[in-house]
Amino acid sequence: MADVIFNKEEDVISPENDVIDGPLCFYDVLADYFVHVPESGKPVLDLIVQLWSQSFASHIFSLLFHKWMFEVHLDNPEVLLRYSSALVQGATNVFWIDIQTNTKRFRSIFRYLLDDVALHHSRLNKIPLQAQRDMYLLLSRFILFYNSAGKIDSFLKQCPVFQTAFLVGSPADIFVNELTDQLQKLKVEPVLLHYLSEVKVLQGIELRMTTSTRLKTCLYGFTSPGGPMYPTRAVRHAAWEALDFLFPISWAIPSASHKSVLQVALSMVLAILLLELCGFVHSCYLLLLTEVNGGLLSPGLMGLYVVFLCWCAIRSEPEGDQCIRKAGTVPETDWLNIISFVIGILAIVFATFSTGIDSKSFQLKKSEKATEENDVPYGYGFFHFVFAVGAMYFAMLLVGWNSHHSMKKYGSILYMLWASSY
Repeated sequence: MADVIFNKEEDVISPENDVIDGPLCFYDVLADYFVHVPESGKPVLDLIVQLWSQSFASHIFSLLFHKWMFEVHLDNPEVLLRYSSALVQGATNVFWIDIQTNTKRFRSIFRYLLDDVALHHSRLNKIPLQAQRDMYLLLSRFILFYNSAGKIDSFLKQCPVFQTAFLVGSPADIFVNELTDQLQKLKVEPVLLHYLSEVKVLQGIELRMTTSTRLKTCLYGFTSPGGPMYPTRAVRHAAWEALDFLFPISWAIPSASHKSVLQVALSMVLAILLLELCGFVHSCYLLLLTEVNGGLLSPGLMGLYVVFLCWCAIRSEPEGDQCIRKAGTVPETDWLNIISFVIGILAIVFATFSTGIDSKSFQLKKSEKATEENDVPYGYGFFHFVFAVGAMYFAMLLVGWNSHHSMKKYGSILYMLWASSY
């Protein structure tokens, strides 16, 4: 071994000139040696072939001949397929050894397979197509573990052709599915925490709904204590952070928007107080007079005032920030808002007229005879509550809360509908 390390012949590489991230291992030296002196590795390779049925044979082959596979020309396709399968199987096993021990002793193999093979078609095309697919799946499972997340974009572009692509989706879907399977197999807490911190690089990658849901379900499985995952407290917190980052909850409120939320809350409290005051005034009115004039002027004025309050509160966003999402992330919703506006008006009208027994309860003036005939158990509190909630909803529509852009184009239509509703 010393002769190999300190050999200074021109046809032998000197490991001291190589840039190796981490400690220099014996398999690194021998792998380079067998590339530059292929005939020296033939006796070892023949011995590995004789021990092919042993579980450790693929480990040794991947350690010593992972570079030889792509640097030395092989004519026999069957031998090439056998060696390629052994390389993928052996690399998978040694990478799992790193995961189980939370070390990176075999990082140099992964770096070579990723940087010098997967990202270069000239070397990758030397192995059969099935071996290329297996190599892609292998690297997808361990790319986050060996801190190569920055190369994911380039890695996805070099994805080989999969026959089941129409079922599983794009290269990104294949990559995320393999990563999801890997997360479910991890049992070592430091490694799992590392994966959960690195998985945030997936933000912004376009995925199928099934792939996204599968990843989300996997992450949710780490957020609750107990089986089948039995995650620790640190893992649960890391999983929640990954979920919040990759799948932000729409009702999460930025700290800069707390002022606007406070104004909206105060407006709602004031609306409730107005409801109580309205009910008190009606009660006093019933005590003083025997005739009830159930007009729409009082709730109408209150509705206008609630709209004004909510309008001011929603429009007062903090300086330099927005409470709503960015405009470029959602489609146009103008017509959806207009349809919602019309449906809201119809719902308010239906709820209003269904409060009484018949439409005579809503006449602006009532005769004494009509009052005696139609003794309606009219619910003032329910009517004003529905009217206030509807008014706040219409205020949000009028300011384009869900459209993320100006509603001036359809403003006249909305205002006409609003006026006609009264």
